[in-house]
Amino acid sequence: MHFQCRSFIGRTSDTSWSQFWENEPDDRNVFALKGHLFGLISLTSSTSPTSLTQLGHDLIESITNNYYSSEFTSISTNLTNAVDSLSLPQDTRFTIIVAVVHQNKLFTTITGSGAVHLVRSGKIANIIENYGHEAKIISGPLQDSDSILLTTNDFIKEITWDALKIALDSTKIQSIEENLLSLLYSSSAEAESSAALIQAFDDDDLPQKQIESQTIPQTIVPPFPISPSPIAPSPIPIIHTPTLGSKKTLQSLLSHLRPQSSDTINPSTLQTVSRRRKYNRIIAVVLLLALSFSVYFGYQKRLETQKNNQFDTLRQSLEAKLTDANTIRSLDLNSAKDLATQSQEILDQMKNIGLSTDLGDYQSQISQLLSQTGSSTVESATAFFELNLITDNPNYSQIALNGNDLYLLDSSKSHLDTLNLSQKSHQNYSNDPSISNLTHIVSDQSGIYGLSSSDIQLISSSKLTEKFKLSSIADHSSIQDMAIWNGSLYLLDTNTIWKLTPNSSGFSSQNWIQDDKDFPSNVSSIAINGKIWTLTSDAKITPYLRGQADQFKQPTDVTTSTAKGLITTAESELLAFFDDSNIVYVYGKDGSSKARYNLNDKKILDMTFSPDASKIYLLCQDQKLYLLNL
Repeated sequence: MHFQCRSFIGRTSDTSWSQFWENEPDDRNVFALKGHLFGLISLTSSTSPTSLTQLGHDLIESITNNYYSSEFTSISTNLTNAVDSLSLPQDTRFTIIVAVVHQNKLFTTITGSGAVHLVRSGKIANIIENYGHEAKIISGPLQDSDSILLTTNDFIKEITWDALKIALDSTKIQSIEENLLSLLYSSSAEAESSAALIQAFDDDDLPQKQIESQTIPQTIVPPFPISPSPIAPSPIPIIHTPTLGSKKTLQSLLSHLRPQSSDTINPSTLQTVSRRRKYNRIIAVVLLLALSFSVYFGYQKRLETQKNNQFDTLRQSLEAKLTDANTIRSLDLNSAKDLATQSQEILDQMKNIGLSTDLGDYQSQISQLLSQTGSSTVESATAFFELNLITDNPNYSQIALNGNDLYLLDSSKSHLDTLNLSQKSHQNYSNDPSISNLTHIVSDQSGIYGLSSSDIQLISSSKLTEKFKLSSIADHSSIQDMAIWNGSLYLLDTNTIWKLTPNSSGFSSQNWIQDDKDFPSNVSSIAINGKIWTLTSDAKITPYLRGQADQFKQPTDVTTSTAKGLITTAESELLAFFDDSNIVYVYGKDGSSKARYNLNDKKILDMTFSPDASKIYLLCQDQKLYLLNL
């Protein structure tokens, strides 16, 4: 029989790990005796004394090696012994399901909490289940187009039996896979849920070459020591020696080569015999060489066929992984990153096969996924501009965008400089000594404003003009950030938001938050695009509309205590912020996760969207501007 397999594995965590694997030995004699092996393993530990990933791979290797290396002829005995010989930590909850298909017969055993289901002719039946550590085993015949589903009890509990029956109603494995993955990734306890689906088909349903090709498992299991079978020598074809006449036999040819009985041997006869023997040797050598070339090129052709089959199987697995990663990216970036990492491993195997196939598109998709899910293995940002080209030993700390010009604040040198993003031209805007007191800058059509610990200044190329004293706000605590919208300034205080409306002499102030009792105490930054968005240091985002908090369903995949630098624009549906771990987080205003970029050793100081919000410009501690393409 041949098989199609799909696995449904929940997200791996520090306390849970699952894996599906399959194996078929290279030695056809061993395969004829012991068949094709499938397995599903799930481990959960509250204390995690050792790495669950390493423990799981060790158990998979032990089961596979013990089963195929056993000297018993009974498959049931070999299967039971392979599982009974395992040693597990006392505080680890586990499910181990192992199945073997041998000569159209299924043998399966369960240790721990799990079940095996059979789908046949549109009907599903539970053929074996277990709730304890003692192993159970069962066997029975398989038919063409049967499906075997291996599940942990947590999988059935989360998916529900009714939803499972609906998902398995399709005859296409791709449809079943999409339905089950959608149910799994929407589950609240997916990390402890796992299953695998095996569809069996008679060998007559495939061409002979595909039947002979070896199935490439989605999970690579370390090889187990099995001595290779001796290679039978190829039969040597009979070499037919040319005859002297169309009806003469080999015996008549030999009679011509045998000297005639005579008292005196004719010299011409001896020359004729010698010449014929020489021709015969030449013909034998030519035929032997032809045979050698035929064997060599036949081997090369079989090797190439095997490589093509292996490549196609890996490509199908890779495309399935990429589809899954793109499907769940908006829901869970961690799971998407795991799938992208697995895709890279499969692509590396495809490259090692050595076929002259262009894999650049697959590599581009994987690199983009790894970059957008926070992997440290790819460079997310590209260098845009060296700030030491503007001034020697720069120490810029803030940036603000106005049109296509980027303003850069260097308080240590009392410098405010501009950089044109299109032409990369730059100039000094102001070097007033009062710039040294500024901590934040904002800009729009009404002007450029700077915030100090005591006031707000309007910055021009010639001087700084005081526009508002912070002491006029009687009960202000500590200003954390400043933003500008339609000429009005908004100051983020530790317990409220102040709106400064322009008047003839400067600004008039008002407490913009209508009810500040529930205002978060650890706010770090503010951004405006019609709504006012606040960010806390632990990455909680709250939108406010007309002074009241609005609803926002935020992803829970961020763990930080240093979130800051919230940005948004009126032209985009995106929000972005960063933390001290050099991570940039990008959300949709609908609450979806868009991307998470890891800048590795680049410490971020400030950032802003490009004018069209398709890029993010980052000011980093190495005094370089970097670019993130969204």
